[in-house]
Amino acid sequence: MDIQEVSGSPESIRQSPDRYNSLSDSLSSGPFVSRHPVPSRNVGNYLLYDPLQENVLRAANAHSGEELVCKVLPVSRYREVLCSYYCLPPHPNIIEMRDVVVGDAHAYLFFPRSYGNLGVMLQARRLPEDTARYLFRQLVSAVAHCHNNGLVLRDLKLNKFVFKNKERTLLMLESLDDAVIMQEGNTSPYCSPGHGDVSGGLWVCAPATDVWSLGVMLHALLLGCYPVGAGLTQERAVLTSQARCLIRSALHSNPNLRLSASELLTHPWLSTHAQAYTQAHTPDQTVPT
Repeated sequence: MDIQEVSGSPESIRQSPDRYNSLSDSLSSGPFVSRHPVPSRNVGNYLLYDPLQENVLRAANAHSGEELVCKVLPVSRYREVLCSYYCLPPHPNIIEMRDVVVGDAHAYLFFPRSYGNLGVMLQARRLPEDTARYLFRQLVSAVAHCHNNGLVLRDLKLNKFVFKNKERTLLMLESLDDAVIMQEGNTSPYCSPGHGDVSGGLWVCAPATDVWSLGVMLHALLLGCYPVGAGLTQERAVLTSQARCLIRSALHSNPNLRLSASELLTHPWLSTHAQAYTQAHTPDQTVPT
């Protein structure tokens, strides 16, 4: 991936340039609707549209028309963010950075668009075990890939996994912005309180931290709630023994006794039911066109 450099501020686009008309028309309908029929500015080969959230914009490739998302970072910070993406080989369940354009003050990182996140889809309801298994396996596969390549993700949650397709059957981790690179010799780097497991009074970032987060997410997928209070009682009543075993293996209070992400993939609840599952959505979960 080449990094483009542009000088000065992003170029403003006149309100009715002919070469942008067809692209603007295609983006003015469907789930990727922009409130403005004409892009507000361009950066390199990309058109920028209205914001999705702070420092995140709708975007499109001016040549191919591909719909994208653009993250805007201070130019002083973008190299730090790129480290995680560059050290990680491609994986189907981890978002791929398409391009980087660097200006005088800001860097523009371009990613494929998504179709909603897993947290919004769940909305405090439990999923059937077959559906949860199909989705959760993708989460674990992404996390295991990161751990196997020396990355600890930190602060994992359902909202950080987004759907790649309109049918909402394929998931990807939407960002590596919070990831840290493990030190040589498998020694985990220290991080700020709020991330990690307490060991001897110190907060550390370790793969076991991400596994705990996976356990919390699986509990939410299967029971529609987090593993506190009534959720612990409900678990025994509605889940199979293998599902309960997997949750407890990920949520062991001693991080040294938790299964690794790679070991989770070989757990019977995931490995013995790995057949293709293509209906992980109901009709109301399909993104309209």
